[in-house]
Amino acid sequence: MQFVVDTSCLILLQKLNWLDEFLCHAEDIFICPPRVMQEVKNDKKLLKWLKIGTVAVIAVNKSMSITGISETDNEVVALATEKNWSILSEDLLLRQKAEKLAIPAFNLAELIVLYYQYARIDQDACINRLNALFAKAALSKTAYRELVEIIKS
Repeated sequence: MQFVVDTSCLILLQKLNWLDEFLCHAEDIFICPPRVMQEVKNDKKLLKWLKIGTVAVIAVNKSMSITGISETDNEVVALATEKNWSILSEDLLLRQKAEKLAIPAFNLAELIVLYYQYARIDQDACINRLNALFAKAALSKTAYRELVEIIKS
């Protein structure tokens, strides 16, 4: 799988101490535009992790201007469009705008389910991760139930 990662998802993964676990699969590629690096410049720990190179910083060749989202989000969408990759973001508005442009967009909970569906984690690990997101208020009760239904079906 190939993803353009937004700041919101990186911050959540860092808060949960899941950066290495979720963004270091050999089968997957994660990139971000330069504005994401600018947004995390004051977060020394996250910035150091990004500079290791697990998530490559790739310049955007052709900018976009989508109303209602930030310049960083515009870069994320532009890069996803250029590469024909999916987006990984916790920002609902960004995901909605991307999907209107036929760009697949996922949040962390959906990535966890994808990892289960691709047999990268087992069902118990998947449910445990979703429970952790729910406990940290990063996943609504409704979304949690819907995702558990998908996993158990």
